[in-house]
Amino acid sequence: MSVKGTIYLEISTYLKQQIPGLKWVDKDRGQLENISNFVFPRPAIFLSFMRTEYGTIGNNSQQGTGAVRLRIAYENYADSFTGSVNQDKALAFFEFNEKVYETLQGLSGTHFSPLDRTADEDDLEHTNIIVTIQEYACNFVDDTAVKKKQFILTDPDVEVTHVKK
Repeated sequence: MSVKGTIYLEISTYLKQQIPGLKWVDKDRGQLENISNFVFPRPAIFLSFMRTEYGTIGNNSQQGTGAVRLRIAYENYADSFTGSVNQDKALAFFEFNEKVYETLQGLSGTHFSPLDRTADEDDLEHTNIIVTIQEYACNFVDDTAVKKKQFILTDPDVEVTHVKK
């Protein structure tokens, strides 16, 4: 499997195992921009890779510095204004977001160094679905271009006893 495919699977599987109530993890393909035509269970996390800059570290192996971006979609119809009878329910998405951070901060895997949160931001354009963006910096190691050499082992003590002329 590809390096980023492996990273995606490791992160998404870990999120599903560690966060109670998380219903959906998917590769971010703009689903939230087309929310009226794309139905998914919530809360959901959409994962993408941001710009990664690479440098060769030897033998065609490269190390990249980049970010993993999550868009956390949390459905909420409660009122958050001061004095609301369900304000605690309206603000529950903050706790969910903290659980995502707690789960991912420091996580490392097969091809990536420990994740380090660098930013989070509320996205205000999705009506009753609160979308929070979290970004995590990390290094990626991609060794898929390493030249694989096939060596043939020979026995140096073999004597040739018959040679045709």
